[in-house]
Amino acid sequence: VSDELNIQIVGVYRKDQNISEIHAIDLNTEKIIWKRTYPFFIGNIAIAGKNVVLTTATLGRGGNEAAVYVHSLKSGKRLCSKEFSKEHSTQRVLISILVNKGADIPIYGDAVYLYVRRDEYYSLVMIDPVSGQTVFEKIIPAAGVVEGDPLIYLVEDGEKNYLFHKKGLNQYLFEIKSGQRIWEKALLDDSYHVKIQNNLMLIYSNNNTDVVIQNIISQKKIGDYG
Repeated sequence: VSDELNIQIVGVYRKDQNISEIHAIDLNTEKIIWKRTYPFFIGNIAIAGKNVVLTTATLGRGGNEAAVYVHSLKSGKRLCSKEFSKEHSTQRVLISILVNKGADIPIYGDAVYLYVRRDEYYSLVMIDPVSGQTVFEKIIPAAGVVEGDPLIYLVEDGEKNYLFHKKGLNQYLFEIKSGQRIWEKALLDDSYHVKIQNNLMLIYSNNNTDVVIQNIISQKKIGDYG
């Protein structure tokens, strides 16, 4: 449900016809304002700002390629789509829709954030649905990455914008425009946690009282409390 527009999205898969129907319902009038049909199974549906994001997956041999489709929430117009082709016949490609938990940066206000998982690696992808262009894409090898929910935070510092990514114990910071990896590190163990606020990161553990505050870009320590 979009709280801003008061529109609910409902997906229905009709197995006998192998079609997915996407319905947008205006909760003020309780009427369907648009409907779109796809001739295959839609895996994930999410509202991202003023848009609706739909994804499909590839689960090995045959079938459609994994893809993302972005529609306007108000009109249902398809704004853009992008395929993520498998690289060999048995490769799985799974797409999750991510939510920016960091700063609200106006130029990325309508961006779509994706976690694209393949057997050997995963990709972080940002798409501008207005232009249909991929703003950011970075591959991270799966080996050595501890399991956990993939999280992203946008960070604004001066005139530059960054993407902080955390998965399990692993942490990464990228500059969005250049795609440059600024740093990569890992927490000591799963008792440690990270909180992001503006361009600061707070690190603490369940096992002790120490709290460390650092600048997220330079990693310079600002405070150490314990």
